[in-house]
Amino acid sequence: MAVIRAFEYSQLSINEVFTEKHFKEIVNYNEMHGNKYLNIGNRRIYFKNYVGVIQVGSLTIEILPKSDKAQGAEAKNKWHNALVYMLHICGYLNIDSISQADLQIQKLTLIDLFYKVFLAEVETIVHQGLIRKYRYNTDNRNFLKGRLILGKHIAQNHLHKEKFFTSAQVYDHNNPFNQILFKALRILKLKSKNNCFYNEVCGLLNYFDNIADAHIIDSTFESLHFNRNTAKYEKAVTLARLIIQNYSPDIKTGMNHVIGLLFDMNLLYEKVVYRLLKRHEIKYQQNQLKLSAQYSKKFWNSKTIRPDIMGEYISTTGRKKKRFVIDTKWKRPYDGNPADADLKQMFAYNVHFGAFKSILLYPECELQLPKADAFTDSISISDEYKKHSCSTFYIQIFDEEGRIRKDAGVELLNAVLEEKTEAVL
Repeated sequence: MAVIRAFEYSQLSINEVFTEKHFKEIVNYNEMHGNKYLNIGNRRIYFKNYVGVIQVGSLTIEILPKSDKAQGAEAKNKWHNALVYMLHICGYLNIDSISQADLQIQKLTLIDLFYKVFLAEVETIVHQGLIRKYRYNTDNRNFLKGRLILGKHIAQNHLHKEKFFTSAQVYDHNNPFNQILFKALRILKLKSKNNCFYNEVCGLLNYFDNIADAHIIDSTFESLHFNRNTAKYEKAVTLARLIIQNYSPDIKTGMNHVIGLLFDMNLLYEKVVYRLLKRHEIKYQQNQLKLSAQYSKKFWNSKTIRPDIMGEYISTTGRKKKRFVIDTKWKRPYDGNPADADLKQMFAYNVHFGAFKSILLYPECELQLPKADAFTDSISISDEYKKHSCSTFYIQIFDEEGRIRKDAGVELLNAVLEEKTEAVL
């Protein structure tokens, strides 16, 4: 199996490995998803802000994030690892579920990691036992069981007086939780005929003999409710959803298949930053620090305004509650200066949420020019928030190997709570 690694916002032209056949199949896949993942050129594809992996036939294409200027194999190894750890911290890829002996991150492709983690989760569920649930089963039976459906009973059994068309409750494994796993396993069976997962997939499918091949759609996932009995399914269902929703059979030939597991890098970065900062929340109990994500308020008419991260804390001086806003920006600012649109957005956040400061948070890069300044006085703002400000800040999330730094975000929180972000850091 051939593997191509490319960075976001780069391009890939048709060559000996990435053939015209691969190109056409990926174009079809991209069109079926509203052309949101790629831009298509003349015999080449242009990657956008989506990272992850696309598997087409025997070719795997990894699309990696990158916030530095490094090139070459070492850079690709670093950002491959970084993407794995980002997906892990966001809950998409539970690498804790596979043994350290199997987890050789640099040697495994992303698609293999997804498959391995998914199969490990399903194997755990199978060993613990598939859940049973009550459901209604409608059937023409030889005995009276449940509720007689009179119209169908008369239509089908006027010559068979011994039959009863009824609807009755049954308690079995054929429920949406198991149907979702079954569907994902069947897709993997199609995709893994020539690799090491095939036998494992076939072995697991033996436990799903009595599960219906149901039509799985978005609402199927939305209707699931996880409780104490079904919590063990949550991680496996998350991965199954990615596999099922991104599976795209080639509708022209019915022979070739594409699976894409792709993530908006801007949203992924936002989630990673929030979860890293949330980890450190407990260290600031004396300040009663509370961080929240996706906190939205009505802005104009039916429109809402939503900062990426909002924080509240008690100031050590004056013991007064204060708010601050963090907006994550994966794309670095040109010449270190934030865009006008971003500054206007931060101004609106401060005013609308009563925050005394906002922070534009970028990934660490070679050219870092932290800046901070207060917005000019506005007569429409109360005296309390007249001197609200905006700062730029750079966060170092990864070490040289692409692993998440345990102290990532501490410097930022210290600067905010000690109220030093008004000065250039």
